[in-house]
Amino acid sequence: MNKHISRIAGLFVIAIACLVLIGWQFDIGLLKAGLRGITATMKVNTAICFLLAGISLLVLQRNQPTRIQYQIYKLFAGAIVVIGLLTLSEYLFGWNLKIDELFFRDVVSSATPYAGRMGLNTALNFVLMGAALVLLGRNSERNIWMAHIFSSVAALISLLSFVGYLFEVDVATRLIVLKTAQTIHTSLTFLILCVGILAIRPNKGVMQVVTSPLVGGEMARKLLPWAIAFPLVLSCFTFQGRKLGWYDIQFEYILQIAFEVLIFSIIIWGTARYLNQIDLRRKQAELALKTINETLESLVTDQTQALRKSEEQFRNAFENASIGIAIIGLTGQFIKVNSASCQIVGYP
Repeated sequence: MNKHISRIAGLFVIAIACLVLIGWQFDIGLLKAGLRGITATMKVNTAICFLLAGISLLVLQRNQPTRIQYQIYKLFAGAIVVIGLLTLSEYLFGWNLKIDELFFRDVVSSATPYAGRMGLNTALNFVLMGAALVLLGRNSERNIWMAHIFSSVAALISLLSFVGYLFEVDVATRLIVLKTAQTIHTSLTFLILCVGILAIRPNKGVMQVVTSPLVGGEMARKLLPWAIAFPLVLSCFTFQGRKLGWYDIQFEYILQIAFEVLIFSIIIWGTARYLNQIDLRRKQAELALKTINETLESLVTDQTQALRKSEEQFRNAFENASIGIAIIGLTGQFIKVNSASCQIVGYP
């Protein structure tokens, strides 16, 4: 199942990248911006990095990639890191390395102060995601932990941008740094890419707890979707209500707190009920196991007593027989004789 999640994530990232590149080729604003009315666009270098990341993800999820596929993956993952670092250096040192408009010309706007250049947060994300992809190829516990942490940090940065679009907070889309804005489909694609990276090695690293068959893993799988979706849905609901003029900001806080108390109480009640069911099944299994052990012990005791009784009867019959009885081994050696045999042969 996790392999399918990783494959779907990789294909999704590739599809978004290809659509954006088509948008730049044919000047389709909707494909470049993701939504109507948004002036920010996903830059060409961003789409190229997503394309390389999606292909790398598809190679990594294969059980036994060929040598050529593995070399391509390493080249693409390394290229993502290089492009991200070069863009970061442009911001940090004020350089213009002429990499922002290699393929298509862009225009300067309020959302794009540097023509063709991806945002600072986007460049940082690609450094983290590219490093995560490189580390996943080195299949060790430490590298997988680092890869999961890097991708999760990048997802958190993109989540900040995504939530900023939901609540129309422009500063959040720029990561509190007024550089090129990260578009909504850029943020969403980063989140999907993070899911794909986490799903590649589901039994190691951060995901080891989540995919565990133990109670902790089951609880994580049940509660994590609520922890992610519930705050977003509730906040969007209350925000849209205030935006439509149904209530003021004070009532919005009251409504949000009331819903949070209600929903979290239901979640805690449901979790407690689920744990009680697990504990009840455990106690029933322990009782059944105890009954089986007692039954087996009783059977063993009865068989042992019957065996001892049978041995005693055989010993008495053997010793007290009026005729000579001897037990002879395969080599002709006497193993056991009774008293009558000793009397017949005259030996003790």
